[in-house]
Amino acid sequence: MLNTFILAGGLSKRFGSNKLLYILNGKRLIDIVVENARPFSRNVYLVVKEKELYQDVDCDGILTDVFEERASIIGLFTALLKSGGEDILVLSGDMPFVDYSTVSLLFKEHFLNYTIFKVNDITYPFPGIYSYCLTLDLYRFIKGSGRSIKEFLKHVNGKVIETKESAHFLNINRREDIELFNKLKI
Repeated sequence: MLNTFILAGGLSKRFGSNKLLYILNGKRLIDIVVENARPFSRNVYLVVKEKELYQDVDCDGILTDVFEERASIIGLFTALLKSGGEDILVLSGDMPFVDYSTVSLLFKEHFLNYTIFKVNDITYPFPGIYSYCLTLDLYRFIKGSGRSIKEFLKHVNGKVIETKESAHFLNINRREDIELFNKLKI
């Protein structure tokens, strides 16, 4: 088991309000993701911009992004910086379908600097396992104005697991995606 860091610092522009606080079947989206992460996590942490919005989430800690800018690469850097020098599992707060079998495959296949998925020719940086040894290179990439995790990963050795199973990688970006959530309930 690894410590899990859930990135929850986005703007939710396409959703129109903070999607992670949206109630789905009686629970907030962020609570669903935290609950789903518990079985395969030593501890579950949130990485956020605004701590006060998540004070009542049942997690093991809340970290504030180390840079002001909102970007998932900043959340990843913050998580690695706070990892205690260990490999970490990183999830996105808007992906409620990630499950034990998906994460088990990551654990089984992980080596080198990172392990992520490619689904139907689309690379997904989350869920992913990331090594602490990426921290300095990631810092340099960010300071050099890099903002794309996918672009950063092209320059470091890691493992990409190819799969056709796509349901576990769906995320909620728009209000229309709520219908999909209610239909799938994976």
